[in-house]
Amino acid sequence: MTTPDKPIPDGSWNLGAFRRYQQQSPEDAKAAIRSGVIGAYTGAQNIHKREVRQPIQQRPTYTEMPTDIPLWVNLTATDDTTFPLALLARTPDGNGNLSQPPFYGPATGAIEIGMIRTLRDREYRQVGLIIGPAGWSRITNAYVTVYRFDETTGDLSLYWDSGDIHTVLTNASTQYRFDIPPIQAHQGQIHGVGFLSNYFGIGYKLATVPRWVINQPGGTQPRQPYYWSRGLDGGGNGPGYPTPPPYLRSDHVGTNHWWPWFLLG
Repeated sequence: MTTPDKPIPDGSWNLGAFRRYQQQSPEDAKAAIRSGVIGAYTGAQNIHKREVRQPIQQRPTYTEMPTDIPLWVNLTATDDTTFPLALLARTPDGNGNLSQPPFYGPATGAIEIGMIRTLRDREYRQVGLIIGPAGWSRITNAYVTVYRFDETTGDLSLYWDSGDIHTVLTNASTQYRFDIPPIQAHQGQIHGVGFLSNYFGIGYKLATVPRWVINQPGGTQPRQPYYWSRGLDGGGNGPGYPTPPPYLRSDHVGTNHWWPWFLLG
């Protein structure tokens, strides 16, 4: 049966149809009912195939989805990095000679932070960076950090730091990785990986690329892919940090044309 103000269900009798069935022979009524049921069932099957089975069959399989990354991004297939490893190329001088290595020495007490956006829902268990050529001396301390990023305010809050690792960073031109408490990261989420060192001699050099600083439209977060700070004046000449700061307001960080290579993996 049907309800006047509701859609007609598949296989139901239309208004007045019941009278026609009363006038039929038992054999004809059975055939008509059987035909209606079969038609309704066939229609439901067609809808299910069109709206459920075919969309599922057309979805890519796990092996067809690019969950790993190519070698020019990083040699470890599942890392999310600040920029591709292939960009760490020597810069040509005025004569075209590839003489300028891609490394930058942070100022003592400066927290260097590279921003990383998560490409897919995943778990992070490691953080990494590259220490450049040898030559450092009289290092007091060194830290690797992970900051949580507030996409509304642009503020950074410390999630984890390595403790002083300057006795561990002993090999030049080497990628170092450190275990961190697992982070359940969601696609599009942003974290900041940082490095801080204090020294009285020559500091470590980080693998970096020189970039042109471009101002972003108002409201963009993060404002830049790289931040740094030595105090409370937007990055400038402040006193520096003896240890990683637990909190960095957006107006206490600045940027420049160096962009360090960091990873979360």
